[in-house]
Amino acid sequence: MITIKAKDLLIPFHDLDFEYAGNHVYVFFCLWEDRSKQPERSRIRDEWNQFAKLESVLLGERNLGQQVLEIVVFGYNKPEEAEAAFCCDVEAMIQT
Repeated sequence: MITIKAKDLLIPFHDLDFEYAGNHVYVFFCLWEDRSKQPERSRIRDEWNQFAKLESVLLGERNLGQQVLEIVVFGYNKPEEAEAAFCCDVEAMIQT
């Protein structure tokens, strides 16, 4: 996981790398959901894991307004280069 600071936001992204047709491909994705309806439980989860899903069921919450942002980066041979380019591009794209 990497966290991007863009404007006033800290956005957690999962980062994956693949090889496709002999080329390196880097995928960055973020799963974001609306906050809990109960203030004492209100938080943005960094990861949408099995426990978090169960917690929402137990709280009677459904349709939390999940959104996914996925960006694919290619043309770089090293993960560090792809991550640096991704960070610069995301910071420029975010509008608050």
